[in-house]
Amino acid sequence: PWRRTSGIHKVKNRRALAAVKELWTARDQLAQKRDTTPGRLIPDSAIIVAATSLPASRHELLETKGFHGRGAKRFVRLWAEALDRARELPESELPSPARRNDAPPQMRTWIDRDPESAAQVLTAKSRLQEFSDARQVPIENLLTPDYLRRVIWRPPTGAGDLETAIKQALTDLGARPWQVQITAPMITSAIEDPDPLPKKEPPKSPGDSSGSPAG
Repeated sequence: PWRRTSGIHKVKNRRALAAVKELWTARDQLAQKRDTTPGRLIPDSAIIVAATSLPASRHELLETKGFHGRGAKRFVRLWAEALDRARELPESELPSPARRNDAPPQMRTWIDRDPESAAQVLTAKSRLQEFSDARQVPIENLLTPDYLRRVIWRPPTGAGDLETAIKQALTDLGARPWQVQITAPMITSAIEDPDPLPKKEPPKSPGDSSGSPAG
């Protein structure tokens, strides 16, 4: 999940990637303890700027452009320790550059590439939208759209039932516990029993003269 940090494409070396991973992990663990969203502690942009500059002290960290806010200052010791761990990591243990081939394709291609998955994701989106409309909650707050696409394009497998596997997959992606509890049953239902895809209108043949004036 840490590889999905916004702006990670700006990180060019493995040591900085290690810093992203350490900061992301520290933030995620703290967010779970405090029952808050990670971005309220420090935004992804702060992680990227700290990882790419690797400041040597807490003071330098807080002076880093873009690394500011109440969460940055209040937990500066935690962030500095994360950067220290990244600095001290042996070369052999540094993470490899991110690979981009695990992302699902663009939604507009799903119907042609995998109609079954297309029906499943459209069904899931429809049910999430109904839930969000009924409670006047933005659908993006229920679940990050990318997480939905990922678990449907490549449904999780393993021991146990599908819903349990989906809950674990969403958690691994970074969804909050309350998001998982709400959305996993709807996603499971959409995968197991999707609504049919809308029928495509057949293309008109070149000789179709409907609507043209009579000669």
